[in-house]
Amino acid sequence: MKLKQILLNLFIICRNMYFYKKIDPDTLMRVLFNNKFLSHNISSDAEGAYRIKAFPAHFENEDYNGEEYITLVHSQRYKDIIKQACTQGDSIAEVQLTPDSYNAATSAIGLTILASVQGDFAVVRPPGHHSGRERAAGFCLFNNIAIATQKLVNEGKRVFIFDFVSRFIVHCLIFVFAHLSVVKCKLTRCISWNNSDNPCTN
Repeated sequence: MKLKQILLNLFIICRNMYFYKKIDPDTLMRVLFNNKFLSHNISSDAEGAYRIKAFPAHFENEDYNGEEYITLVHSQRYKDIIKQACTQGDSIAEVQLTPDSYNAATSAIGLTILASVQGDFAVVRPPGHHSGRERAAGFCLFNNIAIATQKLVNEGKRVFIFDFVSRFIVHCLIFVFAHLSVVKCKLTRCISWNNSDNPCTN
């Protein structure tokens, strides 16, 4: 998290210096976070609340319900399946769901959208980059980044995605890659994930 913040803040500083603008503290990105993300998938030692448990002490609660934007990428049928699974407490994508999971997921979408509009950094759970149009996978229910990207594209805006990862990449954002308004840059640090049986050897 700290490395991501450093890289993104450096990008803003370099951008401002390039255009000879005086750096205004009000233009620096904020971290968007909500305590409800701690109530999702609590007991998991793979993608659990432990990942962000320190955030409440440092950041205020922000919220924005992104439920209405889910169908920009996913079908209504898929949305209903995930919502029902959360209500019933089913297990999907290696996650034991609860009603809190759906609330967290819709806020994760909302804050991701808000961050994309305001130039902020959203720290959200559940993550979204593994999920497909009709498929939850790898702890991910809805593809937050794809939804936010599709919303911007629909508004006629161009999108740059900086993807920093510290393990193997799986399918991500297949929804928007074909669009000429979307450019993605991927930086990969080659280490093994703590729960992976396939450490990186390159």
